[in-house]
Amino acid sequence: MRHSGNHNHEYSQQSMPPILSPEPPTVSRVRQFISEGKRCCHRDCVRRFWESLRDDVHEFGHTVASCSHEVKEAALLMNLRDHLYDGPSCRTGRPRQRTRVAYSIPPFGRMCRCAYLVLWNIGESTLRALLTYMASHANSFCPRLHGLSGTSSNHVLSTALQQQVIQCILEIGDQFGEDDEGRHSRRDLHHVEGRVVKFLPATYTIIGLYRLFLAQTGQGLSAEEHSEPPVSFSAFRALFLSEPCRHIRIRPPRSNVCDDCMMFRAAYRTALAREVQATSPAEEEHVTQWQRHVQLAREAREVYNADLRRACETRTLVQQGKLPLAGYVAHYTFDFMQSLAIPQFADQTKNMYYFSLRNIHLFSLRDDGAKIQYNYVYDEAEGGKGANYVISLLFHFLRHRPHDAAAIVLHLHADNCCGQNKNRHSAHMKK
Repeated sequence: MRHSGNHNHEYSQQSMPPILSPEPPTVSRVRQFISEGKRCCHRDCVRRFWESLRDDVHEFGHTVASCSHEVKEAALLMNLRDHLYDGPSCRTGRPRQRTRVAYSIPPFGRMCRCAYLVLWNIGESTLRALLTYMASHANSFCPRLHGLSGTSSNHVLSTALQQQVIQCILEIGDQFGEDDEGRHSRRDLHHVEGRVVKFLPATYTIIGLYRLFLAQTGQGLSAEEHSEPPVSFSAFRALFLSEPCRHIRIRPPRSNVCDDCMMFRAAYRTALAREVQATSPAEEEHVTQWQRHVQLAREAREVYNADLRRACETRTLVQQGKLPLAGYVAHYTFDFMQSLAIPQFADQTKNMYYFSLRNIHLFSLRDDGAKIQYNYVYDEAEGGKGANYVISLLFHFLRHRPHDAAAIVLHLHADNCCGQNKNRHSAHMKK
């Protein structure tokens, strides 16, 4: 554990390591050019500058490296324009004027074309493009501009299409989303206007919403249709994560909320908001399905209570000697409890705020027939709370449980956490 505070330390000047500035690309290119044994021209300009004006080469390299692309290009164009001259040229017996460049960089003076490229750290194609640009723009030293500068991309969605996608996402959120007010664990949801976030069921996905949008607009993703959709999936995903749809999120699979209950409640709130006097047959069927869903939840609770009573009754008979151990039907309930922080304080002090406390995981498993609870306590560095840890702890308990309570037939009930207890691996083990 480390506390973040202000401490005064005295360091001697001799103990401080020297600060070495990184070598600029120009100097690295000059070193490589010389180490490969190359010669730029018969005067060997690069080697001559490196041997006699090494400090100037370093200073010029740092200056070029500190400039942005636009500033470097403007300086290069200005240098080229200042060293243009008209040289005579005779071809096919008729003289004509030809613009030439006297390559020169202060304080190095005149140099060859190859040394000019090395010092500026550019290529031959870049120099040719700059000379062509100057010739077509009256020797201007303004940086070059891309042809589409200041215009929107051809792949940008139109404003009307963006509004259509956003409106579709908002309608889905209003119809199937569940309002959740207050503080949320995700930082990007803290600043939502009104602090009201609409969570869609965990069965929803972004690709599913995208397909739903294409179905509403008459565009499908079937193999028979080869027409290009109006909106790509990447553009739809970007709009789903944009600011207008920031308050609509998909609930994570590890949540303890029943997706069916959430969708039934959302549909019921939507029907109440419309204030419709007559109920349609579809709405009546929807209410019937909701009642059936609630009835199934009650039946599941009754099964849990029946198993609990049976475990208590058979355990009592075993203790009284009226029933052999093979007739004991055990019932185990397991779940992760809230993690404990060490050290544990009822009231947090101001100094403890800056410490990173260690979390201790607590996995509880209760034998309801014997009315005994077994707790597994381990540090966060030893493991987490995933399905693998639940299976490992259950397996360890079943192998090391007391012999007088080692029932052959047993029932397991877990908390409603699908990420830990109700996943396919745990369900396979329970079988």
